[in-house]
Amino acid sequence: MAKERRAPGSWTYNTLADDLRTRILEGEWAPGERLPSHRQLCEEYGVASSTMAAARGVLVAEFLLDSQPGARLIVRRPKPRRRIERNGPATAPAAQPLRAQEEMAGPAGEWSSRTRPVPADHAIAQILRVAQGDRLYETQYILREAGRTVRVATCWEPGEVVSGTPIMLPEEGPLAGQPVERRMDSIGISPLVVTDTLTARPASHDEAQTLSTRLGAPVLEVHRLYTDPDGRPVHLERSVVRGDRSAMVYRLPAL
Repeated sequence: MAKERRAPGSWTYNTLADDLRTRILEGEWAPGERLPSHRQLCEEYGVASSTMAAARGVLVAEFLLDSQPGARLIVRRPKPRRRIERNGPATAPAAQPLRAQEEMAGPAGEWSSRTRPVPADHAIAQILRVAQGDRLYETQYILREAGRTVRVATCWEPGEVVSGTPIMLPEEGPLAGQPVERRMDSIGISPLVVTDTLTARPASHDEAQTLSTRLGAPVLEVHRLYTDPDGRPVHLERSVVRGDRSAMVYRLPAL
């Protein structure tokens, strides 16, 4: 039975989704079990078919329910969270490039990447301490598993640091796919200081579409900034993953 009784017509699809989510998470319907029919749920809650359909759509988007054509919804079996290793330069192994981080986390998915020169927008220019419009080299990484995007990461390096060097294209050349520390050391920039900033926030419209989640669902965003011995930023990485499917794991040296 629904845990919260309201007058007919007082349910919105959001409050209805909240109530159904609570019932699922508390085990009223076990993983693999079918929910009552659409009509039965409408009668139980006293809501219109369209309201119930919207609420169920939210839970399907959250991967709590599995939708099959012509069949009642099934409670999905919970999936383990993806562990994303975030290693500092003083640890062993050293800070890993994105692909190596994912290999440490579990079975690797399918990576794609693209590097291109872009003008620095206002926000990135402030972080990298360059002028707005200055040339940056931007590399975007996308990790997909079973056809779904599970991680999006974008890296920026100032053109004044890497232009004309062997490391200008991070996934090509003699140091392709190597950690940032090793790439920067090859052009005489070392040691580096690494600063991570972790933020939990709602997904934007584009992120919700890319990560196959609902608008406003929690995502984790990590900014990893590398600076040279003089404090000059030389590399910025921004990663975004689903908050309900991921866990950031940090390995730090004991002091």
